Amino acid sequence: PPLSIRFKRIFDSFKSTNTYSFYSTSSQSSLTNEFRNRLNALKNSLPTNTLAVFPSYPTRHMSKDIPYLYYPQTDLFYLTGITSPNSVLTLFKASDAACFSVLFSPPRDYEQELWDGERLSFDDIQQQCGVDQVLSIDSKSAFEQQFQNLILSANSIIFDPRIDSNFTSRLVSTANHYNLVDKLQSSMISQFDDRSRIVDRMRMIKSSFERQKLIQSAKIMSESINETIQWCGSNAVNQYPLYERTIASKLQFESSRRGSNCMAFPSVVASGKRACTLHAIDGSSLVNPSDLVFIDTGCQVDGYCSDISRAFPASGKFTPAQRDVYQLVLEIHLKLLSKLQEWNRNMIHNSNESVHSSSDYHLDELHRYSVRLIVEGLKDLNVFSNEESVDSLMNSGQYRKYYPHAVGHYLGLDVHDTHLMSKSIPFCDGMAITVEPGIYIRSDDEYASKELRGIGLRIEDDILFDENQVRNISESAARTPDEIEALMN
Repeated sequence: PPLSIRFKRIFDSFKSTNTYSFYSTSSQSSLTNEFRNRLNALKNSLPTNTLAVFPSYPTRHMSKDIPYLYYPQTDLFYLTGITSPNSVLTLFKASDAACFSVLFSPPRDYEQELWDGERLSFDDIQQQCGVDQVLSIDSKSAFEQQFQNLILSANSIIFDPRIDSNFTSRLVSTANHYNLVDKLQSSMISQFDDRSRIVDRMRMIKSSFERQKLIQSAKIMSESINETIQWCGSNAVNQYPLYERTIASKLQFESSRRGSNCMAFPSVVASGKRACTLHAIDGSSLVNPSDLVFIDTGCQVDGYCSDISRAFPASGKFTPAQRDVYQLVLEIHLKLLSKLQEWNRNMIHNSNESVHSSSDYHLDELHRYSVRLIVEGLKDLNVFSNEESVDSLMNSGQYRKYYPHAVGHYLGLDVHDTHLMSKSIPFCDGMAITVEPGIYIRSDDEYASKELRGIGLRIEDDILFDENQVRNISESAARTPDEIEALMN
């Protein structure tokens, strides 16, 4: 073909991605029922006369025709397993007995598949995802007819217009064509309305299948961290130049060869004073032998994320100041895990006694406890004056200079999973969280001793509430100073 046509085909090949399941083939057989159960649970939870719309993310390009690695919209993924762009799931509940799901998807295009690979047929999608019907998103008449009827019928519409601006424009254009823009706008539910968080509430409680994926992800990442720390120890002996980005690449390699699909986020590898920047992801610095190296990393297994943080001395041996700060953070971390175990015993007891008094056992309360421990620890390091009480330092917020983040977050398909959900929801079976206290003493700090300045770290583990147990599913990652030094030497 002419050069212009060849270039057009090349460009078009980057505009779409296969419709496929992100789960591994070995998992696929158990997933059809999983998706059907999720769709049925959503149908049961929707109010009557409610339309729920879940579009995919669009593709993003780093240059004209080079795409970024595509990351699926996790609500759509959770409900269907679909990871391709240009897909939309709709559910409309007319009554308790009538709720219908439709997935709009690109049809098969054999010329396009030459570039992208084979797509699933509509029959295959319907069978694997459990939706009631699959329609072509490329059919203007089918799209407009469906959404005209849905907008007319719905009293409430659950839809986030920020996910894909192109789809939002198409939806508004359809509404405008049928003089339904006012109806569309008046029916849409705000993202801050509790009715819009139905899927978030479902996602907070992990099924048995999901728990196994989280455990597998944490295991792979823990082993990869240990392997990487050990490798850095041998590198210290050989004295090769070592960049932060090289350590990040090693983490990715080790998790990939153990079976992860991809990294859950760009790994944070920060050496020396750069560790006081919480999310330093550029990896541009050369690691010095005297540096403490901080890593915050995680991988995905069939979409489910791990998120683990550790720190280790580039030389293979902690300096006294590095060990003091690390040991302090570790002791705080262990006290927080112990508190979760204590709360869990109380929750089991209260449940057995039919006593409902566990409403204070949640992330917000765990954070308040972590702040107290951090302030006490900073006083022990003489960063805070002993003349000021712990309560006054907590109330004044002075600790935020050294501990600016929350103690943890929910974990699942997103690293910061269900991020709009309150952190004061009581813990219960099936929840997954992180616990990650940290201390960051900037190099220009005027209160800390000179030896402590420029030291920053957090220790983060993944915690699963599973069958009346609080399980640290990332505990195999080396955590004590002695364990880390033993790995490196």
